[in-house]
Amino acid sequence: MTLSRHEQDPPRGHKTYFKVDQFIGGGSFTRKNLNRDRPGQIAAMREHIAAHKAAGVPVTRLTVMAAFGCNYQGDVPPSAVVEAVADGFTIANEAGLAFEKVSIADSMGWATPQRISRVIGALRETWPELPISLHLHDTRGLGIASAYEGLRLGVRYFDAAVAGLGGCPFAGHPGAPGNIATEELVLMCEEMGIATGIDLDALMEAGRLAERIVGRQLPSAALRSGTIDTFRKRAA
Repeated sequence: MTLSRHEQDPPRGHKTYFKVDQFIGGGSFTRKNLNRDRPGQIAAMREHIAAHKAAGVPVTRLTVMAAFGCNYQGDVPPSAVVEAVADGFTIANEAGLAFEKVSIADSMGWATPQRISRVIGALRETWPELPISLHLHDTRGLGIASAYEGLRLGVRYFDAAVAGLGGCPFAGHPGAPGNIATEELVLMCEEMGIATGIDLDALMEAGRLAERIVGRQLPSAALRSGTIDTFRKRAA
């Protein structure tokens, strides 16, 4: 969940775990998405952390948005991601907090396996034990390939959405899709021998339910084709 100004006074007693967002570069996407420049976002991060800390609500995750590229600013070097994470850690240290993980987000679909490798490599060089999460959008059909590269590099946390539901209206391209489809990520993991503990058939049905609710076809290719295991059983 992204914190914005109207959430500065969280309800007391809620056992919700919030994250704070950091943005890359000069702040073009920050202005589009949150109507703030980067200095304004850093000030907001301090305010949000203080407000949630006062309310007893843990702030456990730092997210770096547009970490692989930006439709408004172009390519993002891995050094800029490292700088953004360092800024987030500084703000957390000021508040006496420690983030449990850092989420690296591909807000506008610039991630490729090579970019994933470069960014994660730069982060690991600086913080070898840093728990990393990937937030990938399937804007150009490279979301699952990028997730695979993350898995190969030891990433164990991923944001995903049933049927690929979602999208960012401020990303600067038409029909901006949501996160990688949860069922496609689970399917890939299971076929690789990585147990997820998730009932894939039930997850697929949840995707179909999502389509019925929104009244349109959602991006997930797995919903169109079905699971490999379904056909494997038929062929046995």
